[in-house]
Amino acid sequence: LDKALTLLELSRESHESKRYPYVYVSIRPSGRTLVSQKPFLREILGKILSTWDNSRVLIDGFSYPEDFQRGLYNPMRKPFTERADKAERFVKDILESLPSAQRRRVTDITGNSLLIALKEISNCNYYVTHSGTLQHKIAWFFGTHGYMHGNSFETKPASVAWLAKQVEGAKVPAVPAQGTICDLEVEGMPNLKNRNRQYDFKDLDGAVQDIMGKISERFN
Repeated sequence: LDKALTLLELSRESHESKRYPYVYVSIRPSGRTLVSQKPFLREILGKILSTWDNSRVLIDGFSYPEDFQRGLYNPMRKPFTERADKAERFVKDILESLPSAQRRRVTDITGNSLLIALKEISNCNYYVTHSGTLQHKIAWFFGTHGYMHGNSFETKPASVAWLAKQVEGAKVPAVPAQGTICDLEVEGMPNLKNRNRQYDFKDLDGAVQDIMGKISERFN
């Protein structure tokens, strides 16, 4: 990994000495996702930005492959573009609900190339993400502390322990307590495996409070 980061002109140098959080936040408009995602993100972004005056948020929904211009991506060009456009609209809806002073401290990197996204993500010192590749971008590449939400199959202790074992220096993410998650049906996924279920928090305010507590442990 260190050799790959060097080739990409990236570094795992820790930014966690900062006294305020710069939080990487993922969105996933469809598929294996949190169904109350918009109210959840409005609440968590508002809480972060109002609690720490210098805090910032980096939002990410989709990155294009670095070699997207190659012909091998022709079959995926339209669906990838549609996915990025959908994610950008999703972010816009969330940001419009925030006060303008807070919006200025939020950066959306959805629709950039993977390398540009990674360079921006390397500045973050905490994350709140879905399980999957969005979490891997920061947790595997940069070994950052964070909070990962997902259905009860993705967030059970064995699953999150596995995540941290995949890359040297990766940390076990904080996750919601199993009893706080409500697993729902599978929608928009190619198979009906339990790990692909959509999900919701049984108590959204409680989930936000839990996450803010974890962030505060690192920055207060």
